[in-house]
Parts: sequence; structure tokens; C-alpha cells
Amino acid sequence: MFNLKNRYLVWRFPYLRPRKYDGTIIPDYDYKFTDLDCYPDGWRKLIIGYCKRLNKILKRYGELHNFYITDAKEKWGTARLYYSGVSNGDCRRQIDELLFKLETESWHVCSICGNKATYASKGYVMPYCYECTKNPKIFTCYEPIEEQKDE
Repeated sequence: MFNLKNRYLVWRFPYLRPRKYDGTIIPDYDYKFTDLDCYPDGWRKLIIGYCKRLNKILKRYGELHNFYITDAKEKWGTARLYYSGVSNGDCRRQIDELLFKLETESWHVCSICGNKATYASKGYVMPYCYECTKNPKIFTCYEPIEEQKDE
């Protein structure tokens, strides 16, 4: 089941196919995972929405098949995506602006369920909605997001 979903994702967004550190394609890739799997489940819908916008930019400049992800991760409670392969300066500028928006918006999306985040965990920082903070299996120490931003 995951292989079929991942095949579809990679067909729509070829840059979600994992690559080696030097950017070369992994031989015998079995579609068990994609670069989207580097993010918490609550961010999947958000990131797919940004992938759609990214596709429009890449297609406009003819860079869709040159673009590839070098690193996809969560850092300080936000989605980060690093890339390579784009030679057009205007295209890079638009991609950088889009990825900055993704990083900013992901801070306000619950990393578990995808609802609006109003709290963030302390220590290992991740955004959560009020309902998900009630789950004792996740984390026990939270602050309202507004208080953390003021520091």
C-alpha cells in the first residue's frame, strides 16, 4: 500500500524520490519511503500543498527534472528543506521565498494532527494543538507558542 502511494507521490513530485548525498539516484529504489517521510505526519498536507506550488515554479523555468532535495528535516519545530540542481537565479529566488514561507507556516501547524498549533514542547521543540498536548505519551512540558516567540 505504501509503495503505491509513494509511487504516486514521486510521479507527481519527482524530487521526493530519495537520492544519495552526491545527488545521484539510488539504484533499485523500492518506494518504501520518500523525502516526505522525513517530516511528522501532521505536516504532510501542508508540505504537499507547498510541493504543488513548487512544481508550478519549477515548470515555469523548466527546472522540474533538475531540482532535487539534499536534506529534508524538522529543525527547531519548523519544516526545513534544502535543495540543489537549479541553475536559474530567478527560479532559485522564488524557491527560497516559498521555502521560507513553508518554514514559517509549519511552526503554526500541529506536527501530529495538522490542526492549528497553539503550544510548543520545551527541549525538543515541536508545535502542537491543544488536543494533542493532552496525550501523555507524547511530551509533558509545553508553553503557549506566543510566549516562546517573545523570547
